Amino acid sequence: MEIVAVSSGGVYIFDGYGNELYRFGINSNTAVPAIGDVDRDGINDVVIASNIDKKIYIISNGSLQEFSSTGRISSNIALGDLNRDGNIEIAGGDIYNYIYIWDRTGALLERQKVSGAIDYFSSALITDLERDGNKELILGNNNGNIYAFTYWNLSAETTPPMTTDDVGGAWHNSSVTVTLTAVDMDTGVEATYYTVDGTLPGMNSPIGNVIHLSKDRIYTIRYFSVDNVGNAEDVRTTVNQVKIDTAPPSTYDDADNLWHSTAVALNLTASDSFSGVAFLYYIVDGTENNSIGNVTLNFIEEGVHTIEYYSMDYAGNIESRKSALAKLDMTSPSTTDDADGLWHNSNVTINLSAIDNGSGVNTTYYKVTQVSMSPLGSFVSWLSGILGLEEGFTEGNTVLISDDGVFDISYYSIDNLGNTEELKTSMEVKIDKSTPQTGASSYINGTVLDYSTQEVIPYAKVTTNTSITATANETGFYSLLLDSGSYILTAESDPKYYVNSSVMVEVQVSEVVQDIELVKKPTGTISGSVKNV
Repeated sequence: MEIVAVSSGGVYIFDGYGNELYRFGINSNTAVPAIGDVDRDGINDVVIASNIDKKIYIISNGSLQEFSSTGRISSNIALGDLNRDGNIEIAGGDIYNYIYIWDRTGALLERQKVSGAIDYFSSALITDLERDGNKELILGNNNGNIYAFTYWNLSAETTPPMTTDDVGGAWHNSSVTVTLTAVDMDTGVEATYYTVDGTLPGMNSPIGNVIHLSKDRIYTIRYFSVDNVGNAEDVRTTVNQVKIDTAPPSTYDDADNLWHSTAVALNLTASDSFSGVAFLYYIVDGTENNSIGNVTLNFIEEGVHTIEYYSMDYAGNIESRKSALAKLDMTSPSTTDDADGLWHNSNVTINLSAIDNGSGVNTTYYKVTQVSMSPLGSFVSWLSGILGLEEGFTEGNTVLISDDGVFDISYYSIDNLGNTEELKTSMEVKIDKSTPQTGASSYINGTVLDYSTQEVIPYAKVTTNTSITATANETGFYSLLLDSGSYILTAESDPKYYVNSSVMVEVQVSEVVQDIELVKKPTGTISGSVKNV
């Protein structure tokens, strides 16, 4: 182990026992020497700077070498492999704010003025400050700051950076941030250049490692990085494209909102200009369904069917819910009347009420037909109705009858789809506004009419023509059933009757069940007679 000492008079080297081995008259101004194997011969050398002589001295195995430092080096000298070439470099700082780097032969590798530094540099150190494999030169300055410099051998470093991206292949429904990560283990990354439209990037392209994308489109990103000595990597293209779609799909129906009398087909059609339709959701009368394509819905049951629907695209955008109606009406209207079947002594108004729970009632038609009192006329009227020979129906819901007589009202309704109701007939409408007359038309019980006389007597009370047998002194009530309708009463040429008979039945439109009271009479037969009331 040797000892190196410095004084204003020179540099001294002693052995471990204090014996002087070498003395060199170097005006070092008491600068601290650096120790290292500069010439790579396995023996440490001593390197010291003289700011007075403006020289760098190397003491190697007892011999002295020197080279010009150009500047007045004020700091101690630092030794180390700054450029990773396997050789020791010599570095220091002068009193004019310059730093210097020389190779082991004294060739100047770097001379650079440090902006902001004042006066002189002091201590120097070479170390891997960032632990990235690159050595830094660290210098203290009279301004109180410490400066760190990284030096690269431009001719030795040829490996370009390597850049990667984090682009996935999924669709996005919001803005996307892409990160480009560039790595250079030698000189470090200077810049990363990129394009987002698929064009080839160059030195005039945008620079950065973070790319913010927000517009709806498909982006193809290409990029490359350059290191600090100008090595540029080949242009790379992201494996996946950046796909942004913030707009929801649009789904439409072809419902016409009209009523239909036959089966209805309703189509749901969805579209999306970017990511595409993933699912079409639809709810029919409360039942949920979904499809990966367009949908055709068929309706065969009548009623109002409610359809709600919406779609979602591959980016996850969901449109607002929409609705449509499918309306089927295959049932005809139902019409009723308020005829009571009773006799009236004034005009009669009959109301026809039609209901249709689907498309609604369009029109009600009616026809008034006077009932013939003769058997032949009644038969012809009945046959005409059966065969559909009647014509002359009138549109309306109110029927006014003012003539005397017995009338039928035939009616039906049609809805807004043309569904037609079967023909209906009201109870008979009976009107008699005439004043009762005396004389020939007034009869008392037991009056004998000529057998050929036939006369319609309004409000007639008709005695039963059914034979009743009773024992003497028998009283009680017995029921007789007369069919509803109009009757032609024919008197017998030789009627048998009891003057005080009270067996009377009033004819009504509906079925009539009357009680017949028998009073004390001898057994006999009560035959038909008429009485005008």
